[in-house]
Amino acid sequence: MAAPAMAVPRYFDDCVAAESTIFLRIESCTFSLQADGLDDKQRVQVLLNRAKGYAARFWPKQALDDLAEAKRLAPDDLEVTAAQADLSHFIGGREDIAIADYKEILQKKGDDPETLVKLAVAYLVRKQDDLARQSFEKALDLDPDNVEALTWYSTILTRDKQYDRALAELERAVAADPNDITTRSYRGQALLYAGAFDRGIEDLNIALKAHPDDTQFRLRGMAEYLTGKFSLADEDFLHNLNISPTYASLAAWRFFIALRRGSDGGAELQRIVDSLAGRWPAPLLKVVLGQTTADDALVAAASTPYPELRQIYQSQAHAVLGEWLLLKGDKAGAAIHFEASRDIGLLTAVAEVETGRSVIPADTLVEFTLARARLRELEQ
Repeated sequence: MAAPAMAVPRYFDDCVAAESTIFLRIESCTFSLQADGLDDKQRVQVLLNRAKGYAARFWPKQALDDLAEAKRLAPDDLEVTAAQADLSHFIGGREDIAIADYKEILQKKGDDPETLVKLAVAYLVRKQDDLARQSFEKALDLDPDNVEALTWYSTILTRDKQYDRALAELERAVAADPNDITTRSYRGQALLYAGAFDRGIEDLNIALKAHPDDTQFRLRGMAEYLTGKFSLADEDFLHNLNISPTYASLAAWRFFIALRRGSDGGAELQRIVDSLAGRWPAPLLKVVLGQTTADDALVAAASTPYPELRQIYQSQAHAVLGEWLLLKGDKAGAAIHFEASRDIGLLTAVAEVETGRSVIPADTLVEFTLARARLRELEQ
């Protein structure tokens, strides 16, 4: 007598279907766990898929619980290990767990570019650049045109001030995939640092069209400013000013645009100063309004209570003061400030602000671009 056919799980198919929506995936997986007669292999699949649904909804605790149960049922399943690593890395902020899991996968399965890149990025987050570099280079040995590896590897080269090499890697990445928006954005920045402003603007146009709420408008604005496209630059600087007070120093560049166009932007700049109520960059903006001295602005930049922001504020101050002196005809004085801003380099930190958000990023991308460009001009 033939054995009866096993009943097809009622919710299992919807749970594991690639086209399932996030809500349907979570719901069907939950019903499957409750009502379907699953063997351990099927249960692991269901837990994995529900965990992915939870992760997509940014519910890390529920996702971690499902992955822990899947790991208990299938301790040697590398798909479970990979999912656990990805969750720890991309959502959970537990790079130590992610690194251990990625290393386990590589040890058991052998080197593969995708896992090596994830491991490298996890090392980057932990500021272990040497280990990140090794993993990126292994990935690129296996897959020389790996766009993600090339793009992330360029960030290490940029940190090492190897700007030409970073740009070369990004050129390779764009050639491999011209439609990758992240790579376009990174190459756009690298082109600005190199002084290739028109090409940089082209890349940033593509990136900003795809992400119109991005804060990269200020970078494109600086490239436009440096190439005399003042109306476009003014629009881009205003866009970032409207996004966040972190970018209040851009008000100085709008003021300089007004001066270069023969108009008076003092009233608008004063409005920004008043709204800052003494907070940075009010002391810097007051310099160009003739209300305080450059030395006072530099003292204010150095006195921020957040050490990680000190150099960023100093870079902003030197860039603005250099441009102010240049507009007044003092090229020698301007060069000193531009050199100081350039030497601070490319930095990113987090600014604590009194808004609905607790933290927002601050960086020296605009200032570094300006300083390098002006120094090239002054050296000619």
